[in-house]
Amino acid sequence: MNLLTAILALVLWVAYPEIPLPLHLFLLFSFICGFFLALMNGIPLKMSGITNDAYNLILMHRDLNTRKYLALQLAVNAEVQKGVRLKDMPDEWFPNDEVTDYRNIMQVAVKLLYISRYVDRKEFETAHVLFSKIERHKEEIVGLYVKEIECELLFLELIGKRRKEEVERLYTDKIKRYIQRYKIMMSSKQRLLCALALYWENQPERAKEIYEKVARKRFPVNRMLADLAKGELFVLNYLMVHQDPVHPKELSQQMMVSTARVAALLNRMEEEGLIVRLPDSRDNRQTIITPTQFGIQFVQEHRTGLVDAMAKALELLGPEDAQNYLRIQKKILQNLTPPV
Repeated sequence: MNLLTAILALVLWVAYPEIPLPLHLFLLFSFICGFFLALMNGIPLKMSGITNDAYNLILMHRDLNTRKYLALQLAVNAEVQKGVRLKDMPDEWFPNDEVTDYRNIMQVAVKLLYISRYVDRKEFETAHVLFSKIERHKEEIVGLYVKEIECELLFLELIGKRRKEEVERLYTDKIKRYIQRYKIMMSSKQRLLCALALYWENQPERAKEIYEKVARKRFPVNRMLADLAKGELFVLNYLMVHQDPVHPKELSQQMMVSTARVAALLNRMEEEGLIVRLPDSRDNRQTIITPTQFGIQFVQEHRTGLVDAMAKALELLGPEDAQNYLRIQKKILQNLTPPV
């Protein structure tokens, strides 16, 4: 693909010499970049131990199992992008093949997926044994995977025995830099940072902050509930459910917040076109709150999305945990509901 892009850019650059200078330079730049990338992938190379496409072809030619391992990695990555957990993927995708060549990046990658599945299943002792076994070959394994193995061992040590000498052995400056570099793009690093904050740095509030941040990204329902907590959805939903005129004081009582805070919220909602405030025909000193058509549409869309997301979250919890969650939520709401 890179080579085709380079050829196309070169053809256009040669065929149309009279085009404007910016476009002329763009085509030339596209040719140079495309040709360079094609060259980098076309010549068998290892960069920091990571193989390019051409090198992978050589590996697959030498070892037929490598083809299977590449296909497995692609299948697993596709499911991960959909939000599927390793523990929920088919068992046959995770063969317990012995690694015959620790320099073969495909073999090691599949073995690490196999071990990581034990972590996802919360079989931590088994995972620790298997990661420790493969760490003995770290001199043969590509550096990136060595760091991943050490990060997983560090996590398992923190939630397990928490041996000071073992944590200090694993938690090196190199690993600290690696965690910081990849903490945004890899959720496993957030998991590790949470464990470090809780068990090593004795900062439970920091651990809670990390956990809640990841949870909001992991479950769309958490983001929607966060929006609900801001008040807009609560007000709109309350207005749609109650047919009688609703006053700001009533909203203040139901939301259990000050009238000043409700006033600020209503000002913002009115500016956004979600509500209108009208004089109360029965008492000119009062105003009633009415949702606009846009506000009604807004809450209906979010209500549908919230229900779908909540259903998915409950499904992930499983029948027993979902029932316990609903029971606890019901009890909390009963205790928080203000008296009529």
